Amino acid sequence: MDLLYSISKTLRENYPKATIKIDKKKSEEEIKNGLFYVTISPLNSKTFFNLRKKLLNVYIEFVEEVKTQESSLNKIDELTELFDESIYVNNRTLPILNKEPKDTDDNVILMFTLNYYDGKAEPVPETPDATYDKLMGILKLNIID
Repeated sequence: MDLLYSISKTLRENYPKATIKIDKKKSEEEIKNGLFYVTISPLNSKTFFNLRKKLLNVYIEFVEEVKTQESSLNKIDELTELFDESIYVNNRTLPILNKEPKDTDDNVILMFTLNYYDGKAEPVPETPDATYDKLMGILKLNIID
C-alpha cells in the first residue's frame, strides 16, 4: 500500500489535473485531462531469517484523449525523468531497476522493477491506516468505516 501511495502522490504532484486509478475501469470523461493507471505485479518473494527480499514490477500507464507521436514521446520522457533512479517509500529510498518505456496504439506505459528487502517482523495491518486513507484521497475515493 505504501508503494501505491508514493507513486500516486508523485503523479498527483506532477499532473494535478490527471485522473489516477489503480483499477482498469475507465470512462471517456476521465480521459479528458489524462488518465494514469498504476499496477503493481509481484514477481518473487524470498524469506531470510527476519527479512523478505521482494522483487516486483510497477506499471504506470497513461491514456490521453488525443494521442500523437509527439505527445507520446514527451510523456515517455517526462515519466522516465520523474521515476529516474529511485522512489521514496515510507522513509526509505528504493532503487529503480530495468526501466522499460513502451508506446502502444492507445497508451504509453512505463514499466520498472523494484528489488528491496522488507522486515518480516513488521506485522501487516488488517485495518486501513493513514497511508491507505491518503491513497484513497489521491484517487478521490470515499472511505467509509
